[in-house]
Amino acid sequence: MSPTTRRSEKLTFERNLVAYKGYQQHPDLYLEFNQLGLYPFVPGTSETPAPEDVEVDITSAGWQRLGSNMERFLLHPHNIFTSVDEYLTAGSVAMAVDSLWKLNAYALSPLYLQEDDAAEWTEMAKKVELGVTSVPVLGRGDNAVYQPNTMAAFLPPQSKKKAQALQVLKWLVSQEAQVELSRHGMKPALRSRAVEAAFGAAIPELKGIDTSGVFWGDNAVVTDYRNTEYWDIPMYMVFRQHVLKDGLRVSSALEVTEKVDIPRYIKSQVELGFDW
Repeated sequence: MSPTTRRSEKLTFERNLVAYKGYQQHPDLYLEFNQLGLYPFVPGTSETPAPEDVEVDITSAGWQRLGSNMERFLLHPHNIFTSVDEYLTAGSVAMAVDSLWKLNAYALSPLYLQEDDAAEWTEMAKKVELGVTSVPVLGRGDNAVYQPNTMAAFLPPQSKKKAQALQVLKWLVSQEAQVELSRHGMKPALRSRAVEAAFGAAIPELKGIDTSGVFWGDNAVVTDYRNTEYWDIPMYMVFRQHVLKDGLRVSSALEVTEKVDIPRYIKSQVELGFDW
């Protein structure tokens, strides 16, 4: 049993008619951005495969390992998954794996907090103490976090301002830009001592909050990502439907999602006229 599992169990209890949960993590995102760098699509021979030629693998040993790891948290008595936001909204969750930008919003930075939410979040924030630590790992000595949840911008061939766009791109990957992102509470793609030292400097609301875990570990690297087009397949069926609602073992949930849910989803998208 890992230290995180033991802490989760210790911190899941009831007191004065309030249920406290030790750990919350979104199971869909856990699988999609997994620490092993596993990609659900099997590499093919075409960069634009026909939907009926697409193969998916989420039942191999690596996926089983991921599934059983998440299962031990979700099926711990009373540690029922609801939402990672419950950390703030209920104030009775000890640990939660969530998007980093929310740290700035939870700290009530006006740069990240929606104006309509300000009053409500300010009141909720009184119930929590913020801090960042390393995420749970799959085994002793592992230091992989998750795959980056990236955003992309594209330069089309017909662009008449390619030179200017390339200058913007050059600046975005420069030390200056990466430090500036870090100063504003965002974890940049390129790491350096200057980037790490600057984290949160432009967000006064983070002063006094332990952010030492932000740069812990290395991003997981996706493997077998070639000749494959991405489609947002229904990975949520594994846990939120088949484990938490239907009561299946995680190995069975992975199998029925691979053999039934994903093919059914792809077929429905084709029938609606969508392609890759």
